[in-house]
Amino acid sequence: MLTQENIEDIFAFIGDPILMVNDKSEIIFCNDAFCKMFGYSTVEIIGSSLNSLISEDNANLNHADLVSNYIKSNAPPMTMMAREAIQCVNSKGQSIPVNISLSNINSDTENIGIAILHDFSAIEKEKKEQEKLARTDQLTGLSNRRHFDELLEQGSLLYENSTIGVIYIDLNKFKPVNDEYGHETGDTVLHIISQRISNILRDTDITCRIGGDEFVIFALNIVSKENLSHLSQKISNSISNTIHTANTTFSLGASIGACLYPEDGTDIKGLVKLADRKMYDEKKMEK
Repeated sequence: MLTQENIEDIFAFIGDPILMVNDKSEIIFCNDAFCKMFGYSTVEIIGSSLNSLISEDNANLNHADLVSNYIKSNAPPMTMMAREAIQCVNSKGQSIPVNISLSNINSDTENIGIAILHDFSAIEKEKKEQEKLARTDQLTGLSNRRHFDELLEQGSLLYENSTIGVIYIDLNKFKPVNDEYGHETGDTVLHIISQRISNILRDTDITCRIGGDEFVIFALNIVSKENLSHLSQKISNSISNTIHTANTTFSLGASIGACLYPEDGTDIKGLVKLADRKMYDEKKMEK
């Protein structure tokens, strides 16, 4: 019959990080792969609670108790958080997303759990990249309509920022560009204008392309209406600068409406509608 020492000898050379824990969720063995992933020496980690490896974000789930109950239950092998990674932390406090497969060895004298940790970093990274891609306008690199709608529905912008400048932009004279020079040239013009807008704004600001030539900007924590007006004018001037493409040059413009949270309202959807209305009023005056 295999002893604990035999099992430890086998696990020592396996490439996946492996832990052995007792029924109190105290770590009694770790292999070299675990030490390499988490940056601990064997001396540092033996005797520690499994919870010491769990990120504070996941601490409320009390994984140590789950593991302890599982070990005592003599249940069949299981996988914790099969679809979502458990956020662990290494010796430097850096987050490591892992998936944990559990098995147990029960005898008359002791109950031991075996945990195999699978690094989910690459999967988590790909997932985040896919989520970002789904919220990005492929032509301009700005946030797309989907992200814009999510921001309105979640309302998180209002909770996380003391003030928000909402700027609604509609390009002028853009339709003739598409009609006369084709959509490829039109796409080039949109890309150039998007870059100009992005170059003016801070990294914390959010610009969404919500239609063919319509944009909404959320300028976060902007100080005052004067600052908002100055920013809107700066964007307008930048858009109005001559645009050079391979085919020709263009001189466009933009109608812009802007309002400020919370001075002009406390509902983000209402603020967007107000900025849209102000933009439309400006467009009528320009005709």
